[in-house]
Amino acid sequence: MKTSYLETEVTSTEILAEKFIHLFRQGKMVEAISELFADNVVQVEWKDFHPIRTAGKSLLLAKEREWLASVECIYDLYVSDPLISGSYFSFVMDIEAIVKNRGRIHINKICVYKTENDKIIFEQQTITIKRTVNTKFCA
Repeated sequence: MKTSYLETEVTSTEILAEKFIHLFRQGKMVEAISELFADNVVQVEWKDFHPIRTAGKSLLLAKEREWLASVECIYDLYVSDPLISGSYFSFVMDIEAIVKNRGRIHINKICVYKTENDKIIFEQQTITIKRTVNTKFCA
């Protein structure tokens, strides 16, 4: 219980956001989806002003596994601290990677999540992908 306006209570959205960010920063994306997403989660990705909708945790897991299989090397992964408002949280993610059939790319995402009953029920990502010309190779 709050006793003054300076004290705050930790919400289930904050706990969920912190777990999610922690797993993502460790590169444990599949584990984050498996543990924290609701079975009926809906994802909307915006790529080049076109929405791509995916429904269901099993489809999101398959999509994530396919993406990870296409990644040859990750040079850099940055995940910001979460911003939280009510049952929503968001963060920024930057990835520099070599991807099969695409070469070296830089991906910038703004990700927004809605939570309910201690699970993520909705994910929206706005994605910008740029091809880079740096020829540095992974060790």
